[in-house]
Amino acid sequence: MSTMHWGYLDAGNLAGIYYEQSQLDMAILHYKQAINCDSTFIEAYNNLSCFALQPNHPQALSSLGSIYMDCNMMSVPASFYKATLAVTTGISAPFNNLAIIYKQQTAADGLVNRGNTFKEIGRVTEAIQDYIRVVNIIPTMPEAHANLASAYKDRVFEYPVKLLYSSQNELSFLHFFFFPSIHIQPWKHGYTLLMTLGFVDIVGNGLSTPTFFYVHPHCLSEKVPIFIMNGATFNAYYAVGFIMMWWLALVASPTMVLIVISSIMYGHKLMELARKMWRM
Repeated sequence: MSTMHWGYLDAGNLAGIYYEQSQLDMAILHYKQAINCDSTFIEAYNNLSCFALQPNHPQALSSLGSIYMDCNMMSVPASFYKATLAVTTGISAPFNNLAIIYKQQTAADGLVNRGNTFKEIGRVTEAIQDYIRVVNIIPTMPEAHANLASAYKDRVFEYPVKLLYSSQNELSFLHFFFFPSIHIQPWKHGYTLLMTLGFVDIVGNGLSTPTFFYVHPHCLSEKVPIFIMNGATFNAYYAVGFIMMWWLALVASPTMVLIVISSIMYGHKLMELARKMWRM
């Protein structure tokens, strides 16, 4: 995390402390410092607007909620609309916007549940359609992106024959829908599925750690023709099998023959010697 990021957060937090202590001049000063560090720090703009009008001005709170709503950050504006209604109920916009947010969240949750049901009964195509609708409703919902990527993964591996001929488009969809979920929230599930599919270089970049223990054929196919990869794989398996057969013929089989012959020739004498020692 950059020092600039920490700078505006520190200035904003310090301004909030001054505001709670009723030191409005110091609060305004530090909110301005926060804006200098990060011009997109919309909470600082909102609070400065509040100070220009009055602390906790309902119109400023409602406007801040609308800004977050326009940015598709649906989990944030609801709290500001509720804060607006706590100050006054004379503004209609917070009621309308809260209704829109709750309606979208309810619709998205219903589509997620239906998509999960379709996925469990094997109707992956219908599940993907529902997950896409959820992403269109709430683009910043990490569960939707992760579910969509998981559904594409299931459809790819459900048809191995199709995978040989047309998996490139499926995997590109998967790559596209996993990146939003990882940027929104670093989900362990998302990283795990990317690693399962062989996108280790992508996961490595996301985790800022080098990874070079496995390369998926999809990653190589852009540089190496598929028939060369298949031929190399066949030759490798053939070589391993050939070596194992010769090892069995030259080492394992003669060893077993010697053990059997020794048992036949000397087993009776060893048994007699054991009986004599037992009687003594």
